[in-house]
Amino acid sequence: MSFELQNHCVKISRCYWKIGEETGFWPKSESEQSQKPLSAIIRRRLTSLGQKVVEGLCRSSSPGTLDQFPWVVSCRHGDMERVVNLLSSLARKEMLSPINFSLSVHNAIIGLFSIAVKNRKNHVALSGAALSFEMGLVEAFALQKQKKETVGYIYYDRSLPHPYKGQIGNEISEVYFVLLLSEGDKDKKSMEFPSKSIYLTYERNELYSSKELNKYSSNISWLLGFLKADAKRCKISVPGGNFLLERVH
Repeated sequence: MSFELQNHCVKISRCYWKIGEETGFWPKSESEQSQKPLSAIIRRRLTSLGQKVVEGLCRSSSPGTLDQFPWVVSCRHGDMERVVNLLSSLARKEMLSPINFSLSVHNAIIGLFSIAVKNRKNHVALSGAALSFEMGLVEAFALQKQKKETVGYIYYDRSLPHPYKGQIGNEISEVYFVLLLSEGDKDKKSMEFPSKSIYLTYERNELYSSKELNKYSSNISWLLGFLKADAKRCKISVPGGNFLLERVH
């Protein structure tokens, strides 16, 4: 797959993030989209994590486009609040909650979102352990190449609840990062939005080794800094290669 992605180019048309207490959009001129509130029946089935994920999905695009493109969703642990509730019930020898059981699967949140906005496109939910952000980006990039249409990508994570809190290193307290990837050609500068052109290309790196895992921990910080500082270039390392982000004016 790495070879097939070589030289493919996509355009980042919009980005939304919420990291801790910080919330932001790119392009900077973009403002928060006004969204129709979720129905009570959908909202009741979402945990606090699920509600924030759906909020990020909704705020990343215009209200009339939420049903028009597929999504790739990546998270290291998923909705652990539900998992802990299920395990606690088993430990107490209680009957499992049918709702918690059915909504504990990794694609439950994107499934509820697609029902709420009537999105019938295909969606992918994955986990890549410590590289969940990077592997999700690879999947979204590949899906955009295959579909030749806009693809949404959301990565989210939060610290593990008790009794698992502190069991893994480098925990992020809370992060939601959304990118919209569309067809792009960096050799053709945007005439309509000349200051809003960020292109993403992939380059192979056959020297990749699993021993290099520690260098990926700052990828989100680098990407966020690139978006906020109007930098010209940014490189994101992924297993097997690198993503190059380039701002074209």
